[in-house]
Amino acid sequence: MPVIGADVHGIAVLDVHDGRWAVWQVSTASLTGSGRAGSTNAVVTDGFDERVFRSLTYNRPIFLTSRAQKHCQERVVLEATAFLPEEFLADCASWTDYLQGLFWAENDSRREYNANMAAARKEAKAAGLPLPEFQRRAPLQDIDWPAPPLQSVWESSPACEDPVNVEALRVANGCIQLLNYWQEIESDRLKKSRSYFKEAGGPVARPWPSQAPAPVEHV
Repeated sequence: MPVIGADVHGIAVLDVHDGRWAVWQVSTASLTGSGRAGSTNAVVTDGFDERVFRSLTYNRPIFLTSRAQKHCQERVVLEATAFLPEEFLADCASWTDYLQGLFWAENDSRREYNANMAAARKEAKAAGLPLPEFQRRAPLQDIDWPAPPLQSVWESSPACEDPVNVEALRVANGCIQLLNYWQEIESDRLKKSRSYFKEAGGPVARPWPSQAPAPVEHV
């Protein structure tokens, strides 16, 4: 059973329609080698093939389309770790909130430093003492965090009549957008100009979000 976390390989999308099963494998950016998540394999079978299912879903949570939820009765599928887009997005949002708090804390620190140094120079000048050296710290430029993909890109309907390969691919592309949304957040976090994020999240891009620490309060 795959584990949600740093070692997860991606997402596996399952669709079932008219006795045909499609498993579409989506891999994280760390596995594709391209810096972006992408589709890495897909198999369509007549009926359920457990060997194919286990192979394509290794270390990946499973996202069942509405049709798969309606028709699938296979225990190995129903007991697999499920991919929940809402939880994935909530973890992404927890990181943008946390990092935004660090951003404001750094801005506050810069403003306080500038004010303290200006006051110290003013006091030194009034006392006829050498002025302390002072290099003003500029305020930070606002971060334009990426927007999450629309829910419609991964939603599905049990009334859909498209072939399984078409519907599974469509939903898989939505999952790719979700994974790349997280990669965009990571890219923003790791920009060299944002050294104030320091050890928040580690020195390299993470393939999968976890719940962030409690947000830093901005006064």
